[in-house]
Amino acid sequence: MDNFFGQSVSKSFQLENKWVFSPQFDAKVAYNYLEVYRVVEGVKQALPFVPTHKWSANTSYSVPNDVWQFDLTYRWIGSKKIPSTVNYPIQYQVPDVSEPYQQLDFQITRRWKDVQIYGGIENIFDFRQEFPILGYDQPFGQYFDPAFNWGPTKGREFYMGVRYSVN
Repeated sequence: MDNFFGQSVSKSFQLENKWVFSPQFDAKVAYNYLEVYRVVEGVKQALPFVPTHKWSANTSYSVPNDVWQFDLTYRWIGSKKIPSTVNYPIQYQVPDVSEPYQQLDFQITRRWKDVQIYGGIENIFDFRQEFPILGYDQPFGQYFDPAFNWGPTKGREFYMGVRYSVN
C-alpha cells in the first residue's frame, strides 16, 4: 500500500431497529452498507478489506429480579476486496475477494449489590481465516506478507471476569 493523495470516497448507510418487549427483554437488528473507494484517472477502485455489507443482531434478557442477564450477539460480515496477487507465483495467489463469515457470541452475568461476575463464549461457530499470512512458509521470502488478513484469526474463545462498582 502506498499513500494516496487523490480523491477518496466513503459512503455509508446504517439501518437499525430495537424492540423492547419488556424491561427484561429486548432485541436489536442492524444493517450497515459501506462503499469505500478511490478515484484514479477517473476510474473507481474499491479499497481492500472493507466489507460492503454487514448485519448484526443482539438480544438481551434479564430475569425479573435483575440478578441474571443473558446476552446473545450475531454478526454477519460480507466479502471484502483483497489486493491482487495475480502476478504472484501460483502458490501465493489468493482470490480477489474474501468469503463472507458469521460470528455468534454469548455472555451470562450474575449480579450482586456491588459485584458482577460474567462469562461467555466468543466466536461460537469457531470460524477462522485459514493462512492469514501470505507466504507463511517462507518468512524471509519475497512474498511473505501479513497484510492479507481479512477475518478472525482466533477461534472459539471462553472468558470470565469480575466487575466491582465503587459508589
